[in-house]
Amino acid sequence: MSDHSSSEIMIETQGLSKYYGDFIAVEDLSFSIKEGEVVAFLGPNGAGKSTLMKTVMGLVPAAQGQILYRGINITAVGTASRVSSGLSLSPEGRLVFPELTVADNLELGAYTQNCATTKKRMKDFVFELFPRLEERLRQEAGTLSGGEQQMLAIGRAMMSTPKLLLLDEPSLGIAPSLVDLIFAAITKIKQNGTSVLLVEQNATRALGI
Repeated sequence: MSDHSSSEIMIETQGLSKYYGDFIAVEDLSFSIKEGEVVAFLGPNGAGKSTLMKTVMGLVPAAQGQILYRGINITAVGTASRVSSGLSLSPEGRLVFPELTVADNLELGAYTQNCATTKKRMKDFVFELFPRLEERLRQEAGTLSGGEQQMLAIGRAMMSTPKLLLLDEPSLGIAPSLVDLIFAAITKIKQNGTSVLLVEQNATRALGI
């Protein structure tokens, strides 16, 4: 158990494990993230980082242990409910909808958001983070560069107004100049009050924020 008061803690896992057959992907993992904090998980391919993200989001079920979100056990709660309550994932490999426009991808990210004013505010914030997305609103996402698709994946995840943003390998396979932009955006997201769980192979950049 963490020694922080539960009001400070955004999310915590207690003894979280996930197996694929005999393969141990995550075993007996306990950690916590406080409100407004950036926590990074570092490690090579196959270390279980992406499995951790998917388990926290409910995309794969935990084998053992608990996930507590703001003190409430969400281990058996569906992914859609987790998104509605304030969790959002920018997945490894970006996974934008390639045949839809940038605007449509962002709109899909806001599917839980009923308030037009909040949606507008978040869209403005996304464009502040990534002005290039505003310039390419009518462009099909599949025609963007890798770095631009990464911006779109993060922007789409932010459109649900998350309290906790999960970023899975945001710097993977993109140009160094755009890596700078991505990490500057993560800093701004943190300053905006959103907690961040970051999975990253680039230890230097991850530790820098």
